[in-house]
Formats: sequence, structure tokens, C-alpha cells
Amino acid sequence: MKFLIIGLGSMGKRRIRCLKALNIPEENIYGFDIREDRREEARKKYRVQIKDVIDDTMWNNIDAVIISVPPDKHLFYMKKSFQYNKPMFVEASVILSGLEEFYEKTKHLELQICTD
Repeated sequence: MKFLIIGLGSMGKRRIRCLKALNIPEENIYGFDIREDRREEARKKYRVQIKDVIDDTMWNNIDAVIISVPPDKHLFYMKKSFQYNKPMFVEASVILSGLEEFYEKTKHLELQICTD
């Protein structure tokens, strides 16, 4: 499987370490962040594939998405993941605005929600 981690701050880096602990090959882990310093740090420290943009080719080349951006950006990337029919992992959000509309669009799907 190929994973895209969106957001390479502390939580995104933790997710890279988690995937590597599961023996996911580095070439199957892609990282994206709007900040160049975070992209460079992840490239050097974890040797994962780094993207400075997420285009159609990238979305179509991955199997799952891990969203590790600030809560006010969660919904944007959740919608993109849904648009490309990609399973996603998102940290618990504290911002509810827009989630009801998203829920209405996705409630017909079999969603697995973990609250641990």
C-alpha cells in the first residue's frame, strides 16, 4: 500500500514513524507539507518520498491518506480524499463547522470510526 501523509509537523512525523514500524517501505510513504523546511526535514530524517504539491497524479497513485494538519484544515483534505475515493485517517477535530454537510454526503458509506 502507498500512503500520503498530509502535514509533516510533529503528528505527521509520528505517523511516518508508525508506518515505518509496520515495515511499510520508504518508497511507499509520501509526505506533503506547505512548509519547505518540514518537507526537507522529513526527506532527510525519514527518507520518504516528498511532494511539494498534491496533484491528480499523486491522488491516483496512493491507497490511503493520513491527515495531520491543524484542525481548521482537516475538512479541506477530508473532502479531497473523499473526492478521490481514498480512505483517510484524521485526528479528532475540535472544529465542527462543515462536518455535518460532509457527513450527509458520506453517510451512505461504511465508515469505521475509532474513538480510542
